[in-house]
Amino acid sequence: MKSLFIAIVLLISVNMYSQNEPKYKDVFIRIYNLEGKKIAKGKLLFITEKSITLFRRNKRIKVTLDDIGKIRTKRSFGNNVVKGAAIGGTSLAIVGAASAPNNSSFLSYTPPEGALIGTILGGFFGTVIGTLTGLFKNSKGYEINGDSTKLGLFKDLILKNNE
Repeated sequence: MKSLFIAIVLLISVNMYSQNEPKYKDVFIRIYNLEGKKIAKGKLLFITEKSITLFRRNKRIKVTLDDIGKIRTKRSFGNNVVKGAAIGGTSLAIVGAASAPNNSSFLSYTPPEGALIGTILGGFFGTVIGTLTGLFKNSKGYEINGDSTKLGLFKDLILKNNE
């Protein structure tokens, strides 16, 4: 009886979790209003004739057609740069701190000094790599300007590219 109860609870919880899954797998978009200001960003859940619903931080964000000026796919260029700098800086800081020599020689340094040097060098090289990956990101922009036909074309393009 206990096993049956646990199995039912697991089946119910899997079903509830699946309702939060985006219909369009891994399609991240940014929505700008008619003045060009970003009003929403997140993973695309679904598109209707009059709105777009996004999913971000366990919340659904609904943007009506009248508010949509432009849609851009993928994350921004700066996101690549910041992630590259953070990953490079953190990883080389750990390497720099761990590789500090125990003896005192001419070029010896302490673990905090090694971490600082690693953070600076890793941040620089990570920024360069993030910049290079951002250049080849191929983000696309779509002008909607509150037009339902343009939103329908955007929906068709996203569905076609998502298959």
